[in-house]
Amino acid sequence: PTRRIKLGDEMLSLKPKLVIWGISYRDFRTNIHENPLPDPKYFLYEPTLSFLPDTTFNPKLITLNFIRDVFGISKVRNDTVSFSNTPFFQYNDHQRNIVDDKLLRNEYPADIPINLEEPTKNLEVKTLVSLLHKFQQHDVKVILYLTPLQRHYLEIIPEKQNLTFYSTISYIENQTNIPIYNLQEKYSDAHIWVNTSHVAFNEKSMIYSEDITKIILDELDS
Repeated sequence: PTRRIKLGDEMLSLKPKLVIWGISYRDFRTNIHENPLPDPKYFLYEPTLSFLPDTTFNPKLITLNFIRDVFGISKVRNDTVSFSNTPFFQYNDHQRNIVDDKLLRNEYPADIPINLEEPTKNLEVKTLVSLLHKFQQHDVKVILYLTPLQRHYLEIIPEKQNLTFYSTISYIENQTNIPIYNLQEKYSDAHIWVNTSHVAFNEKSMIYSEDITKIILDELDS
């Protein structure tokens, strides 16, 4: 949210009638690194890290993408395609391939940090609420939903952080009067994943797209 709020005015300048926004644990994380330089182990397992091809190991590409993750530079892609219905995104081969469950279970170590502060103290939460209020002031309808996660990701979330997350969701709903659709566990055991926090861009995973479409249509009719 602290990154996206910088684009708030630009988004409003497009005069949208509807904004749909998927949120999850990573959006409200408040990780604190004691080391002056980022920990490579953390970044290699960080859930928002770009997808790495499982069929071709390219050390140079992986190194360049790691550097770009750390310093916020655009990623290098060696096999991307675009589709007319997703003009703002490109997909590489790996993002279109569904990954075996055994590989997914080995994706992250059990001690991945997911540090969440209480919502009233969390800058990311305050920023999101502020941006949502801005949309509401300009009569822009907003749909919020919890993005789906694979079973293993859900299993490694500490209970305390899980409680804080759902407390955060309730806080956002109360502050904005925007109901939040919960798709977090709906497909957790389905064979549709490219990694534990992203559904593959694949015809076998159309159930996710169909559910989002239904939510949009229902909201537009309400």
